[in-house]
Amino acid sequence: MVEENPREGFGMTVGEVARQWRILLDARLKPLGLSFSRWAVLVTLHFEGPMSQVELARYIGVEAPSLVRQLDKLEKEGLVRRVQHPADRRIKVVEIDPRAFSICEKVRAMALQLRDEVFEGIDEPTIRAAHQALLTIRDRMARMQA
Repeated sequence: MVEENPREGFGMTVGEVARQWRILLDARLKPLGLSFSRWAVLVTLHFEGPMSQVELARYIGVEAPSLVRQLDKLEKEGLVRRVQHPADRRIKVVEIDPRAFSICEKVRAMALQLRDEVFEGIDEPTIRAAHQALLTIRDRMARMQA
């Protein structure tokens, strides 16, 4: 249902879409033994490179204790490793293990397939406009927090 004023309910709709996207992706990742939160860690490290636990938590938008639990599991499975920062022993740097690369590629393919299914029947100019609007809103909100 489209409301007369598109600003009404916008935030709720964005939240619902994000939640549904996560639920659908979680279901597809389950056979790989992954969840959205574990996938987020692996993909971030795969594409962004090693980073401190603090940076990683901030990047993927989770609290440090939640991230530590995910890292413990991923490290036990040999998918990531934590090493001391060369200049500051208090900092743990998280890096992806090369064994996780093939998993990242499988997950990326699954995410792209989901995206294509979700976007089916929506023309490119509409997708582009929606994406641009969300980027503008995201950037404005980031500035408001600074």
